[in-house]
Amino acid sequence: MGLPTGMSIIRCVMILMSCVLAASGLQAQDILMPTLPSAVIARQSHSYLDQALLHRSLERLRSYASDWTRTASADRVSVDRAEIDRRRDNRLGAARRLSDFTERRATSPLAPAAMLERGFMALEDGDHRGGALLCEQAAALCDDALQRTGDSLYVRIGQLATFWQATSLAHMGELERAMTAYQKSTSGEDDLAAQSRFAIGQVYEQNNQQAEAFSAYADVWTKHPGHALAVAARVRQAVISLGKRQAVRSIDLLNGIDSALARAAGQ
Repeated sequence: MGLPTGMSIIRCVMILMSCVLAASGLQAQDILMPTLPSAVIARQSHSYLDQALLHRSLERLRSYASDWTRTASADRVSVDRAEIDRRRDNRLGAARRLSDFTERRATSPLAPAAMLERGFMALEDGDHRGGALLCEQAAALCDDALQRTGDSLYVRIGQLATFWQATSLAHMGELERAMTAYQKSTSGEDDLAAQSRFAIGQVYEQNNQQAEAFSAYADVWTKHPGHALAVAARVRQAVISLGKRQAVRSIDLLNGIDSALARAAGQ
């Protein structure tokens, strides 16, 4: 005897979703966001993906400050010396320089970026509690600097800081605070907004709040259609529908996913 019709549909959907992920050619860290351990993604992969995304965030932060002319030369020298220490694997020296700088020059235009780099260093060392605190402080410095100067660059740095504060809180299991921070980081640069909305969906899934997770993934699909995570979000919606035995809806959700893959690939 063949499989019952319902089972056939479910099996087809699962095969189709596997093909979608295989055909997309997307980076692993773009499909499986490193927000918190889950039943779907192994803890080991989260550790690797966190480091990959963290490196990208650090490069983004440095690009923001690399040609900044809004600061005193002495401040630039202090931050550059910390970077030299890091490149020489003198992490302790770099951390001390950055800590000294942020304490002495809290109103420097470079203080928010320096504080956030301290947060990134803590996260690189696996110190999520320390990283969360430093990222929160960096976001606060950005708010102060934005009020003083009106420079929109602080919005981008603040969004980056808030995203990593949320990610650290999620790793520690402080999901309510993480959710608040993720919601805040949906405002601003589109890439981080998409990552934040996807992370919100993951937090809801961890709490077994399937309806809320489905809605969060829908936001990724509708508000960031050209982002690589739009495909992953749609797949998560289909998986949630399968869990509710809504196989036909799962198939419907995957309609049009080929065009989303093309957008994600920049075609």
